[in-house]
Amino acid sequence: MKIKISLLSPFLLLLLLSACTDHVTPDKIAPTIVTLRYSDDPDEQVPHRYYKVSFTELGNRPVTEYGVVLRASPENDSSEPTVNDVKKPFSSPVAQSTTLTQFILLADEPELSGVFRYSYRAYAITDDGAVVYGSTFSTVYAPL
Repeated sequence: MKIKISLLSPFLLLLLLSACTDHVTPDKIAPTIVTLRYSDDPDEQVPHRYYKVSFTELGNRPVTEYGVVLRASPENDSSEPTVNDVKKPFSSPVAQSTTLTQFILLADEPELSGVFRYSYRAYAITDDGAVVYGSTFSTVYAPL
């Protein structure tokens, strides 16, 4: 019995080593998200904005969360907003080549006083925790 097993061992080893040689793992491709300009709603009863983003490519990494990040900072601070700032996730499903919009109350935006820079940009978090961002829009505000 030992002879039969030892004769088959090299064959089994060769079979196991060659079993996965044709399997190619695709590269992980991140989604591409674009920041679009927000629009104000003329309804002054409840002041709010509509923030908008668009996915130009979905890639092959599932998106677990996306939305906009907001940052209010001193006028001379040009730091870009990140997911560590004010994060506003969107609730609609991810879709390519579609403008995705989220209603956000102005009261939910960062605290603002004096002269400040207000910045926002789109973000998406993939299933492996990677964060991708869209371009940043910034405006400097001064009190009247």
